[in-house]
Amino acid sequence: KILSFPEHELTESQRKLYFEIIEKSSQEIIKNIVTAYRSDLFIEEPEAHLFPTTQKEFVYTLMAMLNARKKHHCFIATHSPYILTSFNNLILAAAKSKESKDIAKKVYERIPSRMKINFNEVAAFEMKDGFAYSIMDKDAQLIQAEAIDTVSEEISEDFDYLLNL
Repeated sequence: KILSFPEHELTESQRKLYFEIIEKSSQEIIKNIVTAYRSDLFIEEPEAHLFPTTQKEFVYTLMAMLNARKKHHCFIATHSPYILTSFNNLILAAAKSKESKDIAKKVYERIPSRMKINFNEVAAFEMKDGFAYSIMDKDAQLIQAEAIDTVSEEISEDFDYLLNL
């Protein structure tokens, strides 16, 4: 069931309940999809109709589910820098956790181990003129999320220009 209503008509408690329902629903969808021992999961534009915070929660929940069993492959088509940046957080969490036990403990306070992913387990591509180009930064060991978000800088420059007139 899809809930649709203007946000300004909701009380604060209704808004919280609405987002709890969305979060639990996305967790249940993922849980139902990722129940087999081995699967290939294809997700097209998970960011559609999701706020950035919900996109982050989607990625974190998805990785927790996928990491429960290592035999899954997941393919995601996205235009969202929030999705890619969320994956970067989980990649960085895995890398930082390897530095020391103290750092691993601090990472765990923010990102549980079951959500982390190693850089070498990820591939990300940008499609241009019918060709796929890797946007994996091997030196930084992260996805170049800004590769699909160059417009944000342009929008910011336009805003700054207009603001300074």
